[in-house]
Amino acid sequence: EIRMGSYFEHLYRYGLKFDQNRILRIDSAVAQKTDKAVDMVIEHMNRGMTALICAADHQAYELIRRLKERGIRVPEDLSVTGYDGIPIPIGMDALTTYNSHFHEIGVSGMVSLQRRIDHPLASRRHVLVDGDFIGGTTTAPPRVS
Repeated sequence: EIRMGSYFEHLYRYGLKFDQNRILRIDSAVAQKTDKAVDMVIEHMNRGMTALICAADHQAYELIRRLKERGIRVPEDLSVTGYDGIPIPIGMDALTTYNSHFHEIGVSGMVSLQRRIDHPLASRRHVLVDGDFIGGTTTAPPRVS
C-alpha cells in the first residue's frame, strides 16, 4: 500500500483531486484469475481509461500478453507500465518501468534495523532510495480529449 500512499501524496503535492473512477485496483486473488483481471481492464477502457500502472513487471507482461490475445494493442489502445525492472520475457516488447535498487533498499533496511536495536527510543526516519526510469515501448503520449 506504500505505492498507493505515494500516489495520494503526489496528487496532493501537485494540487490534483482524487477521482475514485481513475483507480482500477486488482488484488492478488483477482490477478491470479487473469481472465477476470483482463475483463476488468477492458471494462475500464470502455469507460475511457487509456493507461494502466501495474504494481509489478511480471503482472504487466502477463496482462499485455492477455490483452493482445483479445486484440488490444499496447500502447496504441492502452499504455501499460510496470515496476521492478525485471528482464524482458522472450517475445515481449520492452516494458516502460521503474527499476528499484533492491540491494540499496536491503542495505538501508539493515542499517535502520541496527540503529533501532542500538537506539530503541530514537525517532523514526524516512529513507528514500533512488531508482531508475526505464523507457520501454509500452507507453504512448497522453491522448488529448
